[in-house]
Amino acid sequence: MGGRRGLESTSNPPLPISASDVSALGAMIQFTLDYTTIRDQGVCTGRGLKKVLESEAKYEVYPALTVSGRVSTSTTNIFQILRHGIIIRTAEGNYYYIGGKSNYWIQDRALHAYQGGTEFVLSSESGSRLFKEIRDSPSNIVVLQVRGIRISGTWYQPSQLEGCQTPVLGWIMEWIQSTSGVGAGVIMNYVAQFTDLRKDFIEVPGNLVYESGGHYTTDPLQAILRSFSTKPPFPYFMILTKIVSQLESSLGIPLQIPYSFGFVLFPASVMKDFCEFFLVGKPQEYCNYLVSDTTYNESIIGAPIFSSIICPSGCKRLGLAGLVYKGQMVGDFLGLAYVKPPTDYTDAGIQAYAQELGVSNALQISKSLVGGASRAEAELISVFGLSATVASAIINVLVTWYEDWQRVFEEAKPYAEEARNVVNEVRDFLNKIREYRLLSYVDECLAETIISNEPLEYWYDATKGCVTSKLG
Repeated sequence: MGGRRGLESTSNPPLPISASDVSALGAMIQFTLDYTTIRDQGVCTGRGLKKVLESEAKYEVYPALTVSGRVSTSTTNIFQILRHGIIIRTAEGNYYYIGGKSNYWIQDRALHAYQGGTEFVLSSESGSRLFKEIRDSPSNIVVLQVRGIRISGTWYQPSQLEGCQTPVLGWIMEWIQSTSGVGAGVIMNYVAQFTDLRKDFIEVPGNLVYESGGHYTTDPLQAILRSFSTKPPFPYFMILTKIVSQLESSLGIPLQIPYSFGFVLFPASVMKDFCEFFLVGKPQEYCNYLVSDTTYNESIIGAPIFSSIICPSGCKRLGLAGLVYKGQMVGDFLGLAYVKPPTDYTDAGIQAYAQELGVSNALQISKSLVGGASRAEAELISVFGLSATVASAIINVLVTWYEDWQRVFEEAKPYAEEARNVVNEVRDFLNKIREYRLLSYVDECLAETIISNEPLEYWYDATKGCVTSKLG
């Protein structure tokens, strides 16, 4: 081991790759690949990943699942509209979706991202430039500011890679090029959850995406995304390499984007033991879903890749190594281009990252829309005396966002007036029956009612029912 420490444990992951597999891949891409380096870094990564998955911080390695509320009528299956990504909370407290895009996404409804069961939204009006900018951007990876719906507790997000001598490694490709020229990582994704669905759930139009008003609506699919996002994702072992000239020309990646390549061995069933090492208990049955249908390739765009480098002192902290950009089959391997992830979790750092990808126009539009929504929310709180919990629910769920905050506010006013009435009436009811301890639940219950899309005329009954259910 050359003096390296920390790989002697018997609880190492069963890597789904052999020396002969590595030799065969090297012959195909005309590289000499060192199996020992791949194995050792794979063990470091697997052990680091298992440690995170068994902790309360497990959601930092869960990807986001993303779709738009409406999609093009040329869509034929859900893999064309599903994308993976991550949600980053900056030091300033703002949230950003960084992940894959689909050219089948259209406007008139919001963009929805789900990570660990938490929903994030970005709403825009019909005719907004947002989705055109997303489609026209040169990158498969986009950066968009979003708003979270009822984020509770600590927000866990991908850690940054740790270096041998520095707390932050930076772009793993630079480390690979300066060392052995090869490495290992794990792609976290939900693709197998979707390939296991029935045909009528995968087809569009179908059970999860249906026609409405001349468009395809994804409401049922969104519910599935929320549910799947709470479950452990599937780990795909990936060999990280330097630039592969054979793939570079065929994948057509814009020159300004920092990227490299990696390879996943097929059939996917070779990952079963590797998968079961991470998913223990009931979730372990998900490992039976692994299939080798490559028609899903585009849906894995944006999936996060995690790695842990090995140093003379041992394995370093698991961190985000990249995001899947594009892929194609190369013999028995799925060849994937992956791009550099953000390494500065500040608003300025995310802005610089978007510029690096060539998607700063879409980011700027999203920031303007979020700014309009946030200002309108503040006005609802000030004018109507609503709590932030209720005002946020109204803005995030019921109204369209505009860059002009006053338009958002005007659209939200009728809902705010009704919300104020409901809060006052339910509180009056509780005071009359002297259940003062339940007063603190009123805003929370009303927000739940709004988020559940209950009709306006049912707000009072639903909120009252929610509050009184806590009597026991």
